[in-house]
Amino acid sequence: MNTLSAWPDLPKRLHHSLRILCCLAQRPGPRRAKELAHCTGVPPAETAKLLYLLAWGGFVASRRGSKGGFWLRRSPKRIRVRELIDFFHRPEDSPDGADKDPVARLWQQATALSTRFFERHTVADLVREGEQRGCSFCVEEPAHESAHETRGGSGQLTQPSLGERG
Repeated sequence: MNTLSAWPDLPKRLHHSLRILCCLAQRPGPRRAKELAHCTGVPPAETAKLLYLLAWGGFVASRRGSKGGFWLRRSPKRIRVRELIDFFHRPEDSPDGADKDPVARLWQQATALSTRFFERHTVADLVREGEQRGCSFCVEEPAHESAHETRGGSGQLTQPSLGERG
């Protein structure tokens, strides 16, 4: 018998954003968009878009320049999964009469349970669970330089930040 799930899959944008935040939590300090794309497996263009949105939403901060990058604005213990869900998927207003509709009421009750569940879980919880399962959100940086990376005067690898053109 073929059954359909009543719950939709985790939206890709939310999943990728959570992976990026977990990667930032695992390795504190400024991280470049390209590095985050590589270590999370999220395409670079999507990573850049998500970092812009995450900065706009107050989850990450950024700085341009050779010592720039992105980092968490708050401790991963203080970033709740529910905050990210609410940021990307604002609840829609209920249509008139929804409080009398038994289907709408049942759906509201079910989503209230998941809302409480996601309120209890943080980015730090996701990182800890990943580590317990042998899953790292960050892999090592690539060993080669791309056409847009250069060696600075100190010999360290640098690359242009988002918004700078090479």
